Amino acid sequence: MIPLGPSWLGLLTKVEGSEYDGKLVTVVPKAVATGVDVIDRTSAAALTDEQILDSTPGLGAILDAEGGCVFRVWAPEAQYAELVVLGPNTPDDDNVLGMRWEGGNFAVRAPGVRAGAKYYFIFHHNGEKFYRRDARARYTDFDGCACYVVDPSYDWAPFEAPTWDKLILYQVHVGAFTGREEGGGTFNALAAKVDYIKSLGFNAIQLMPVTEFGGLWGYNPRLLTSTHQAFGTPAELQSLVDTCHKAGIAVIFDVVLNHGAARLNSLWAYDGWNPNNGGGIYHHGAGKTPWGKKFAFGRWEVDDYILEGAEIFLRDFNGDGLRFDSVHNMPWQLLQRMTWTLHDKYPGKILISEITPEDSAAVSSAGFDATWIHSTFFETRKYMEGDRALGKVQHVLGLGSGFSKPTQMLKYVMGCHDQIGCRNNGAFCHDIGGLHRYPVDHYGGRNKWGARAIARMWYAAMIAASGIPMAFMGTECHHDGWWHVEQNRCFNWWFAGDPLGQEMMRLVTSANTLRTQSHALGAGGFDTVHFDDHHKVLGFRRESNDQTLLVIVNAGGNQWENSDYGVGVGDRGIGRRYVERFNSQDASFGGWEGSGNAGRDLHEHGGRIYINVPKWSTLIFEVL
Repeated sequence: MIPLGPSWLGLLTKVEGSEYDGKLVTVVPKAVATGVDVIDRTSAAALTDEQILDSTPGLGAILDAEGGCVFRVWAPEAQYAELVVLGPNTPDDDNVLGMRWEGGNFAVRAPGVRAGAKYYFIFHHNGEKFYRRDARARYTDFDGCACYVVDPSYDWAPFEAPTWDKLILYQVHVGAFTGREEGGGTFNALAAKVDYIKSLGFNAIQLMPVTEFGGLWGYNPRLLTSTHQAFGTPAELQSLVDTCHKAGIAVIFDVVLNHGAARLNSLWAYDGWNPNNGGGIYHHGAGKTPWGKKFAFGRWEVDDYILEGAEIFLRDFNGDGLRFDSVHNMPWQLLQRMTWTLHDKYPGKILISEITPEDSAAVSSAGFDATWIHSTFFETRKYMEGDRALGKVQHVLGLGSGFSKPTQMLKYVMGCHDQIGCRNNGAFCHDIGGLHRYPVDHYGGRNKWGARAIARMWYAAMIAASGIPMAFMGTECHHDGWWHVEQNRCFNWWFAGDPLGQEMMRLVTSANTLRTQSHALGAGGFDTVHFDDHHKVLGFRRESNDQTLLVIVNAGGNQWENSDYGVGVGDRGIGRRYVERFNSQDASFGGWEGSGNAGRDLHEHGGRIYINVPKWSTLIFEVL
């Protein structure tokens, strides 16, 4: 039996003849409870335990300073509730503890219970028993009811996150990033690869959901505060974040707060109350999404749970920001409450929304700092499929309507998990009207020079664009096919080691380095100075107080090799000198020697500079 100490024994009674005969249990029916005082107060020890319980707020399993643990759960429709603290061997070792009624919540303090103990709840409703996990559990057995008491404390290394204008995000699925390796697919395995991400010049990772989920990719949450057991423990996730911070890499967590899991939903009919099979206290009266039923927004206990599902990653896991999935399926007022609360408690943490269709009001009204710009991928794809209006390229790269600064937009020109991943075995998918594939496959396949050149062009153009850039894992090494959680569709590290992959990795590293060293690319304005729709060449200035860059994107197959293409530089570019700082067709990236304008000191003549422009290229010049 888990030792509870003599002070606890005085609070318990035996229930003879029950299925718990011989076990320590007290039953505190809601109908009998008067306030919170239902336990004999003649014992000084009992009063002490209750004082600890009364002075320990919050829901879940909360370790107290007196060597015990307070358990509190919201179960307003249960007649009474019990805490089961699992013993080390058989059910006969379990301790079953009655919980006092607190007007919507049930609570109990268990002396002697510390981190690592396993527990679950039993709710009694209308003569039935419901064996339930803790909705606020931090860690659980995936295939059972058992939850683990977790100590959330951690000795964090000091870290200062990159400013938002310097962020370059690398999107990762924990399970798939190292899923081909023995023992891979975990927080620890990802931590061992952090140096790889750092070597490419990325300074932030966006983790796809790591809360326990019932689907495949993480977007079907069973619980909002428990880490996914297959990935690792909360302590291992903390260690991963700390490892990233020590490498100078920020961590942004993806949270799914708009709906519960369609299968294996631990919150369904939570305390036994479930009229019309509507989901019970966490889902009753809520609408549906394509992925599962929404939460019962507007009920303050549910809204608090939603907020905790976000806050836990900033508080307990020291995250540097959050990406909120599908916020168009959540009430606007709740979004405003969440963003205001999180900004107030965690200043400097970036809050990013995903809203469909994309809408600048997510920033200007709902209070997010940035939002995903879906059109950057879809407009790029339309362009590559034949709708060759240069205005699409200008739209993808420029400052979007309704936004006031670049850091309010997050752009993934070459695709994110949704467009690159496929759960249909690579077949045609109606959601995007085509195939889900890595970008180099969309452009013709990694074994074709032209496809690789196009991939280089788009990546460099995204880095030079107005907005926070993000790449999905594998994009940096010309990964082909599609990703999925099946082992043969996880990240294939062979691509990161072969010559073609390393060419692209050198480009990514060079472009990322230029971005982080350039204030103009991160925070500068965007001013189109050259628009050649006939040849598909776009020129724009990125300008800040201390730097001006001229970016040329040749989104077509024409090229000029004799310094005979004239690029307009705009009124502010007259009388200035131009030095090439980057060429996506450089030989080291897979292009060719002499493709650009390296080593030349270019001067403006008649409002233009005359340069070499390789086909399918992005060139970046410093304006002096």
